[in-house]
Amino acid sequence: MTEKLKTRKMLFSKQAVIDYIDQDLGEAAVRSLVKKGLPVRIEGNRWFAYVDNLEAWMQSWTMVSYAGKELPEDEEE
Repeated sequence: MTEKLKTRKMLFSKQAVIDYIDQDLGEAAVRSLVKKGLPVRIEGNRWFAYVDNLEAWMQSWTMVSYAGKELPEDEEE
């Protein structure tokens, strides 16, 4: 059964998705997240995404434990 959307808010452009995720990340970083599975629908030059789907994906994607593991090296200082 599909989970009901909490906010039903939808984003209708690439820039809206970038701004929602975090405008400091920039387009390249958001495109990288899309390639990793960020739930965005792209039709031509238009991007569509439900905020609830973005939130759920980010929560799931960031639920990582490094307990007992070596942390990845920082790429930027």
